[in-house]
Amino acid sequence: MPNNHNSRNKVFVPEREGHDYKAAEEYGTVTPITPVEVDRYNANDLYDMISNKMIDATQNDMILISGLTLSNCIASAIMAHRFGSVNFLLFRKGEYLLRRIILPSEAVEDPQLPDDLGELN
Repeated sequence: MPNNHNSRNKVFVPEREGHDYKAAEEYGTVTPITPVEVDRYNANDLYDMISNKMIDATQNDMILISGLTLSNCIASAIMAHRFGSVNFLLFRKGEYLLRRIILPSEAVEDPQLPDDLGELN
């Protein structure tokens, strides 16, 4: 598979434990965004950890889908909010596939959220 990706891109990995991500290095520097032990139900702490690891993310960086669903959601939301798009690296049948979602500009500019979401914790 030819490498058309900048080696300085980052591949953000929500779950590093138990997998070999060597092949993902073709797409960029593999960067874990959560520690091995996390409280999977503490969304605020997960957000803080992930946003700190993704502080220097660029529009060309990718999220390798793995691990906790909530971690993938948070990482995707950070990229979508910051850049209006998300690059996903998906593992299928022994190879990685790069997929990009571009949000329509009106979704980024006006998310139409209610003013009061209530108590979330």
